[in-house]
Amino acid sequence: MKTKTLAAGILSAAVLATATSATALDWQPKEAGTWMVRLRMIDMKPQESGDVLTQATSADSGWDVKLTEDFVPEIDLTYFFTDNFAVEVIAGTTKHKARVYNGTTMVDAGDVKLLPPVVTAQWHFNPKGKVSPYVGAGINYTFFYDVNDGSLSNVSYEDGFGWALQAGVDVATTGPWFVNFDVKKVWLDTDLKADATGVGLVPVKSDVDIDPWVFGVGLGRKF
Repeated sequence: MKTKTLAAGILSAAVLATATSATALDWQPKEAGTWMVRLRMIDMKPQESGDVLTQATSADSGWDVKLTEDFVPEIDLTYFFTDNFAVEVIAGTTKHKARVYNGTTMVDAGDVKLLPPVVTAQWHFNPKGKVSPYVGAGINYTFFYDVNDGSLSNVSYEDGFGWALQAGVDVATTGPWFVNFDVKKVWLDTDLKADATGVGLVPVKSDVDIDPWVFGVGLGRKF
């Protein structure tokens, strides 16, 4: 009887251990040496501000600059130096229509594409758990390219550095796969210059603070 009871206990323990092992292997935790790749859809929402000034006298022209938001795919790569500390590199490009306003009057200032690669240092909480939030801070350098003048002419934007803050969460699914939710605040500004004589203005310039919010959701894989 004791032998049967002992055998049953050993069998039960083996089954429990197997089940626990299977559960542990069902998803892959974050740990030192891990690489993660994410593909996200992002919504980049500029929070622009800045007065449009005349180039000759730097007087306020009375016009303001507005940029539209854009939805695009974005890819990023993360490497874990420890279980908690990682560095992420983000790459994606967005296209924004530019408008200048004076009260109810609007002038088409064309459009521009932004390439703002961002590098952030991150701290990941609960790296061994299925739900692992993180925060990050870093720097970006924004390239402005493929400028369309619209109703203006000789429109130009100056490239430059900016800061970034980040928060998000990775939710493990099966094996190395996970779902990601992410939000960033990016501080970036540019010197905008344009010849607006065609719409009744002298050449103008503006120190525009674009400062976008970037909201993202996507799928990732650990390696």
